[in-house]
Amino acid sequence: MVRFKGYSKTATSDTTLRIDKRERIIACILAGATLEKLSPEMSVNSSQDGQPKNLVRLTIYEHMENEDYFDWKLHMLQEADWLSNFKTWGKDNVLYATWQDTRKLRIYYKWIYKNHKKTYEQVLKYMHSPLFPAILIMDNGAMNKSKELLIDLGVNHGESARLLQQWFKDIFDVYTDVIKAPESHYLSFDQLSTKKILSVIKPIVQNIPSMYEKLYPHASSKAIRKTN
Repeated sequence: MVRFKGYSKTATSDTTLRIDKRERIIACILAGATLEKLSPEMSVNSSQDGQPKNLVRLTIYEHMENEDYFDWKLHMLQEADWLSNFKTWGKDNVLYATWQDTRKLRIYYKWIYKNHKKTYEQVLKYMHSPLFPAILIMDNGAMNKSKELLIDLGVNHGESARLLQQWFKDIFDVYTDVIKAPESHYLSFDQLSTKKILSVIKPIVQNIPSMYEKLYPHASSKAIRKTN
């Protein structure tokens, strides 16, 4: 039975559609970004009028060696133009960017976190394009010696892993296995499924050299030889 159907959308202007903006932000939250409610004291200090605003903060970060990936994420989120109170800085070879607001991020926090634990259960219905698996894999994916993909989901409770397994099958016809461990659940791809999902996300990843080299090392080597 198909649970996730994606979206049939038609762009009516040159502007980014709402469903695309929402997917960009939620995809980053489900992958490697952090989303946190600020304490009342921090909210007061962050507000211009000195009043608490129930602020929620989104933070993305990458090591300096992945600066191109950081810049790509930064541009993608800024282009959505839905988040405010932007700040970026670097420390100890790590790049950071944060946004704080009382509307979108507070809604997403309510959707994604249960008892302060991240879940996928309420938001997978909003994921509809290769962008989500691309970010998920670039942030949390790794290839083993058999060239099989493994994704650390960052959750070890609830139905998140099983639902994501269903999502990959429904949206991209990609089959996966769920591996349960005490600290986290993982999504495992065999060689065929790995090849298929890497093909799906390749048009996105190839714009980010550091990630392209990580996920397509043989293709990267061929490209380098051609340019020499």
